[in-house]
Amino acid sequence: MDKVHVWIALRQDEKQERLEKEAEIRRVREELLRQQANQNDS
Repeated sequence: MDKVHVWIALRQDEKQERLEKEAEIRRVREELLRQQANQNDS
């Protein structure tokens, strides 16, 4: 039973890490797009 709890906890951590990583990538991509848009304006 304990092993199952540990396994579930690890899976939850992995999922959380992946979500945070995806959010970070999305933020960086949006920032790059914003910079490109600003360059196009000038």
